[in-house]
Amino acid sequence: MSVEHFKAKCAEWERQKELIRVTQASERELRMEILKEAFGDNSIGSLKIMRGGITIKGTFGIEHKIDTKAFANALASDSIPDEAMDGIRTKYELDKKGYDNLDHDLQLILDDFITSKPTMPTLEIKYDDSDD
Repeated sequence: MSVEHFKAKCAEWERQKELIRVTQASERELRMEILKEAFGDNSIGSLKIMRGGITIKGTFGIEHKIDTKAFANALASDSIPDEAMDGIRTKYELDKKGYDNLDHDLQLILDDFITSKPTMPTLEIKYDDSDD
C-alpha cells in the first residue's frame, strides 16, 4: 500500500469515526424521544406497545455501581461486617444478586456506598405491513 493510499485510509477512518460520533448522539436522542413518547418516564423492565402499525419494544434497566474509594475506606476502618461482603465482588463491584439476597440491615450498610443510575434503554421497531 502506498503512503498516499495509507494516508487516505487514515483520513477516511477519521471521517467515519466522526460520523459515528455525530450519528450515535442523534440516535440516542431519537431513541429516548421515541421511548418517552411510547412509555413515558421511569420505566423498568421490558415493555411493548403497538402504535400506528408499529410494534415498539423498550427494555429499561438500572445500573448499580459501588463507590470504590468510600468502600475501601470503610473496609480499612473495619466498619463493614464480613457477612455483608457476600454482596460484594473482590474488585469492589456490586454483586447485585448477592446484595439482593442479603438481610435488609446488611443492605442498608452497603447502601451508603452504592450509586444507581438508569442504563441506556434498548429500542426495537417492527413494521406491520397490514396497517397502512
